[in-house]
Amino acid sequence: KLQSVKETYDESYEYEYQGLMKLQKDYTALRQRCGHELQELKGKQQTLSNVMHQYDVDRKEIEQWLQEHDMGLEEVDIDQATQPETALALQYIELMAEDYTLDDVIYHLDKELGNGNCDPDVWLKTLRQVSRQQFEARALAMKCRTELVSLGLLPSSLGTARRPEC
Repeated sequence: KLQSVKETYDESYEYEYQGLMKLQKDYTALRQRCGHELQELKGKQQTLSNVMHQYDVDRKEIEQWLQEHDMGLEEVDIDQATQPETALALQYIELMAEDYTLDDVIYHLDKELGNGNCDPDVWLKTLRQVSRQQFEARALAMKCRTELVSLGLLPSSLGTARRPEC
């Protein structure tokens, strides 16, 4: 009978021992992971601290520049400052806006066709009309741009890029 109690005790002891060893292994792994994460967070904190310091330096530099170059900007009428200098420049802006708008129309026409909400014949007819309008707007915009560059009102490198695709 004593032998049976001893075996039960040994089994229980072994089971408890294995459980404690597993807990110790899990604890060690968790402690190592926390240590790595702590080091990573310290690195991020240092980076953030450097960025905040650079932000403060840049902000002070900008404030100093603004104080040194006070040009009375409070008195500038923003509507007047953003108006095109000539009727040709205004026409160019309007033509570019029309071009971009027609790009959007073509995109939505294609989307509706893909969703099955548009008859292919209607889509084709509308696409041809919109494409013709866009071609005319682009051609006239190119003429306006050429003239604006020759007048020195637009840098030759500006206005040649297309709108980025979304």
